[in-house]
Amino acid sequence: MKNNVLLYILVAAAGLLIGVFLYALTDQKTQTPPLASVPEFQIPYLNDTNTQLNRQTLLDGTPRVVNFFASWCAPCIVELPQLRALQSKGIPIVGIAFQDTPENITAFVNKHDKAYSIVAIDGKGAASIGWGLLGVPETFVTDGNGNITWHFRGALLPEHLPEIEAALGR
Repeated sequence: MKNNVLLYILVAAAGLLIGVFLYALTDQKTQTPPLASVPEFQIPYLNDTNTQLNRQTLLDGTPRVVNFFASWCAPCIVELPQLRALQSKGIPIVGIAFQDTPENITAFVNKHDKAYSIVAIDGKGAASIGWGLLGVPETFVTDGNGNITWHFRGALLPEHLPEIEAALGR
C-alpha cells in the first residue's frame, strides 16, 4: 500500500515536471516590455570578475539581444540554435547567467559554444529583479540607447527571429 502511494506521488511529480517543460517550449505570444528602459544593474563578467556588465555598458548605441539563461535550464538549451543564428548575423548576444555558479556556467558555455558574445553572472538574481525577470529563459532586445524594444518569456523559437531582427532595426 505504501509503495502504491509513493508510486502515485512520483508519477504525479514527473507529470508536473514534464508539463512545465512542455509549457516552456510552447509558442507563447510575444510579451510587451515590462520596462521602458534598461534598469540600473552591475554584475561581473564570467571570465573577468574584475570588470562589470552594467546599464552603461548597454548604452553604446549598439542594438543587442540580452538573454537570461541558466546551466540547469532545459528550455535554455532548446533556444541555443536561435541565439547562434542571430550571432552568425553579427547581432551581439549578451548572456546573463541567472542564479548559477561560475563553474556550471563555464561548462555550459564551453559545451554550447558560439551562442553568446559575452556572458555575465547574476549569481543571486539581484540584477534580474530590475529587469522584471520571472524565470529563464527570458530575452530582451535593447536599442543601444537604454530602451527595451522587445521582450519574450520562454524558449526562443525560429519564428521569433524575424521579430527580434525587426526590433533591432534590421
